[in-house]
Amino acid sequence: MTPLRFGSADRDLPGDRALVLAVVDPAVTAVETALAEGADLLDLGTAEPDFIAEVRARHPRLVLAATPGQMYGQCEAGIDLLDGTGGDTEIPETAAQYGVGLIAPTAKVADWSQWLQVPRAGVLLDCPSGPDLLRRLDQSTDWPRLITLPDNGFGDEALALAALAAWRGVRVFRTREVPRVRQALEMAASIHGSRPPAAVLRALT
Repeated sequence: MTPLRFGSADRDLPGDRALVLAVVDPAVTAVETALAEGADLLDLGTAEPDFIAEVRARHPRLVLAATPGQMYGQCEAGIDLLDGTGGDTEIPETAAQYGVGLIAPTAKVADWSQWLQVPRAGVLLDCPSGPDLLRRLDQSTDWPRLITLPDNGFGDEALALAALAAWRGVRVFRTREVPRVRQALEMAASIHGSRPPAAVLRALT
């Protein structure tokens, strides 16, 4: 897999595995906990620019996403990804203006083609979960996919979805349940053969 790149060139993400985008509350303790649990990048929601700047200062190479609130201030504070799933046309325009990446809703791909086709600092295609998800994942796309796991990633259904979608090539999983989702993704990768298992046990009879 190709390494993902958002925002600054020194904030590349691993290309050898699926990634966990942790949704965190605007508190330093929440940020540090998510990172300790294995998050690869963070979704700070509608966090204010001052908090984004604080996280950026603490973690210069960490990829940060935000839902537009004080959108211009968020970009200036160091956001790497703007969540455009709300569908507002001002979001891709602002992302292009500031050179930050974009989480683009599948339903807006045609309408936003003028922004998605120009050089920018990365695009993730949001792929909503639903009964026809696996069929949709079989369709080709020009951009790596992101899935927001149902129920914030808690529960067996969300973990099963994460494992199946990772097998189908989804690159980023948005969740509040970092440890178990990380475990499910690593298990799927080991079964798929894209990473070695953490431990090999041989039963002797």
